Amino acid sequence: MPSEKTDDLAMLIMSAGRLLHQCLARSAGDKISLLHIKILAFVSDKRNPTMKDIAGYLGITAPSATVIVNRLVRSGELKRMPGRIDRRKVQIALTRKGASDLRRGHRLSLHVLKSELVKLTSNEQHQLAVILKKLTKQK
Repeated sequence: MPSEKTDDLAMLIMSAGRLLHQCLARSAGDKISLLHIKILAFVSDKRNPTMKDIAGYLGITAPSATVIVNRLVRSGELKRMPGRIDRRKVQIALTRKGASDLRRGHRLSLHVLKSELVKLTSNEQHQLAVILKKLTKQK
């Protein structure tokens, strides 16, 4: 059973996420969002996922994912291709423009994150790194 401290920590983590979203939105304007970057990164990593794969990754319905992907297809960042095995199954692929925008989005995200992390002392940054490594089970 979660304690009040755990509830507070969860809310703080969610607030920190919102802060990063807002800072990225201010820095990039309407040009790129964190969701945009997440989808481009997923398509890049997964190598031609289906709409069902993208919807599952985002935790939304396939029709909702289709709306988002359609926007990225219209902007030239993603393209649809017939499946290799079953041509009726449409796969989503990253275009050159999408790969370029993904790199730019990663750079911008890192810049925004670093600009927020400098508000912490060196010791606080170290403590945060230890905690985040433990939560994400990294060495």
